[in-house]
Amino acid sequence: MRHSLFRVMWLGMTVSNLGTWMNEVGVTWLMASMAPSNLMVALIQTATTLPFFLFAYPAGVMGDICNRRTVLITLHVWLLASAVALTLMTAREITTEWWLLILTFCLGAGNAMMRPSWTANIPSFAPRGELSNAITLNSLSTNLSKAAGPAIGGLLVAAAGPTAVFALNAVSFLFVLGALVLRHPRAFHVDTRLPPETFTAALRGGLRYARNDPELLAVLVRCAASFTFISVFWSMLPVIVLREMGSAPHTYGLLVGTTGIGSLIGANLMPTLLRRLTRNWVFGAAIATFAMALLAIAFIRNYALLALFGLAVGICWIMLFSTIVVAAQSTAPAWVMARVLALVMLVYGGSVAAGSALWGWLSDLFCVQTSISIAAAGLLVSLLLGRRYPIPQDGHRDLG
Repeated sequence: MRHSLFRVMWLGMTVSNLGTWMNEVGVTWLMASMAPSNLMVALIQTATTLPFFLFAYPAGVMGDICNRRTVLITLHVWLLASAVALTLMTAREITTEWWLLILTFCLGAGNAMMRPSWTANIPSFAPRGELSNAITLNSLSTNLSKAAGPAIGGLLVAAAGPTAVFALNAVSFLFVLGALVLRHPRAFHVDTRLPPETFTAALRGGLRYARNDPELLAVLVRCAASFTFISVFWSMLPVIVLREMGSAPHTYGLLVGTTGIGSLIGANLMPTLLRRLTRNWVFGAAIATFAMALLAIAFIRNYALLALFGLAVGICWIMLFSTIVVAAQSTAPAWVMARVLALVMLVYGGSVAAGSALWGWLSDLFCVQTSISIAAAGLLVSLLLGRRYPIPQDGHRDLG
């Protein structure tokens, strides 16, 4: 935090992350109050994550070959415009289920295209010797917002309605825009001795790198095999809390916030665990624990117990996600870093988007308990991939 550029960017992104989590509670509550089916509620998660599958990789290419400052400013203008549109339509009471999905998709698209450039930029916000601390603080920003944002969003929805939450989300993007315009260095390119790449060549180059790096391929396979089933938690929790239990929005926000608190705990536990165990063992243990928590959540309708298992889910989720991201970063050299991170986001987004729609459909076809039980079983079966596709432990080999 001693370095002013990193401090300003960190504060701006933290405010934006808070707005994003508040917005997610708002759109989920609004859909649950309007939609006739569980599938429509689950499709909020699909609309949020499908853009990662569609746009994250081209955005990663842009992050490697374009000026990242320009990319980030353009995308935050898009995010601001989308948030303002959602605010105005909700204020005028003309937001339908499909408009809510479309505007959620637009916000997801901006987020998906912004993340590769932002994440790849973190090493440039702080000196190389403090990179580890910078990455840790960036993760802390995400987890703090995940803990506080849903709770604040739920309270605001209960007190002032979803329009207030959507308006604050729009304002949050102004903080990041101000930081990017006023403080971000104008000349910001990737430091590499390789010749410049065209967009098409860079697109193919990243895919070729992924095909020829077995360690990265293992990361992508494990990501898809786990998050397809993990997505059942995010898609079914609002159905359980808002529809089946009839809870108020602030109760739902507080329960989502417990997963953020769990993420903070999990992030603090990770260094200790990794000193004793390999990444592959930590990943496998988190999957097994997550599956057990899912089975409990499927049949429990007690707020205190749901909060307790939500805490466990948060701990496991951050262990799984951070293991995937750190392992991918450890396999990738600087010249392809944004594309590798974008491929991880692509696989993550596609898995969660498809999984959310599947679990919503199954919950309408059978019931919520059946949908979650099938996902928990699938998550346990995915452990069998640990031997064939272990999460890599060591540093990268530059295949360039």
